[in-house]
Amino acid sequence: MSPDPFVHLHVASGYSLQYGASHPHVLVERARELEMDTLALTDRDGAYGAVRFAKACVQAGIRPVLGVDLAVAPTGLASRPAAATRTPARGGAFRDQRLPRTTFLAGSKQGWAALCRLVSATHLAGERGKPVTTLDLVAEHVAGQEVLVLLGPTSELGHAATVRRDDLARAALRPWLEVVDRTRLLAEIVSHRLPGTGPGSSPHAARMVRISASESSRASTTRLTPKLRARSTPSADVIDICVLP
Repeated sequence: MSPDPFVHLHVASGYSLQYGASHPHVLVERARELEMDTLALTDRDGAYGAVRFAKACVQAGIRPVLGVDLAVAPTGLASRPAAATRTPARGGAFRDQRLPRTTFLAGSKQGWAALCRLVSATHLAGERGKPVTTLDLVAEHVAGQEVLVLLGPTSELGHAATVRRDDLARAALRPWLEVVDRTRLLAEIVSHRLPGTGPGSSPHAARMVRISASESSRASTTRLTPKLRARSTPSADVIDICVLP
């Protein structure tokens, strides 16, 4: 396999109801077709497909990266819309914009164990069926562990970029920097070339890059590359990561 340097680090499988459709092994098969040597699985609210995904990666010769996408209680430092958005997102899902979300990636076996503890604590602390983690839980279970924290378009940082408020962006980053080491805190930059200036658009991605760069002299991004089949979507370009440390 000739490895593709692009790596998808935020991927939902069919275990993420309304947000993913493909079984983990199908995602792995597609990554192999694209000659990718690494792929992440970050299902929403839990690690439901992790075992099947890891086994499929081993069989395909692809390095698995395990993670989870969690709702996070707002800090209140960067305001968000007060009501759920009722416009269908891609795939027909309705997205509730009231809660920011953050992606966590395990960097080692110890990091994966820490993430599992965070997920369990999040479900035990919240309302049944509506898990919401907090910065206190993150500090308790993830701080000091080999876990990467990705603040993407649906995080408070992403909202600050949407409303073009660099002051809110700095406010959104401050509490994370108090509980997560700078070297493990990253901004997820995503562009689907959607119209407008909100999440998924190129202008929003550019603002996220600018905000990240303003917080670090060592900001970096991966290349912009189309990844999905041409017949499945007219455009699916993604810039994945911009480092914040």
